[in-house]
Amino acid sequence: VAEPTPRENVEAPRIARERVGKKMDSKKKKVKKDYGATVTDMPQEIQDVALKTVTKALEEGKSENESVAFVKEYFDRTYGPAWHCILGRNFGSKVTHESKTFLYITVNKKLKMLLFKS
Repeated sequence: VAEPTPRENVEAPRIARERVGKKMDSKKKKVKKDYGATVTDMPQEIQDVALKTVTKALEEGKSENESVAFVKEYFDRTYGPAWHCILGRNFGSKVTHESKTFLYITVNKKLKMLLFKS
């Protein structure tokens, strides 16, 4: 019998950033500033896909709500269901997610995106 995928409790974005240097250091990592990622445990190749997907949606002139739907639907089709996407200028969150599926990223100077699978 296979073990269920480990789940992690994450308070993001502000609290997660504060905890990165402490207990979560082994699970979360900061990534290069050119991606704008603040907190992630997601593999780099999936981070790249997430950034390209949301950038494409915004460049096509989609609203924030349409962009969120676009990203969520793409990730549900590509990586299996139960992805959640939040896009905005100012929001707080506390989420439980599957291991290796959490990304909090700065999309541009104003927008932040939280993407995770539960």
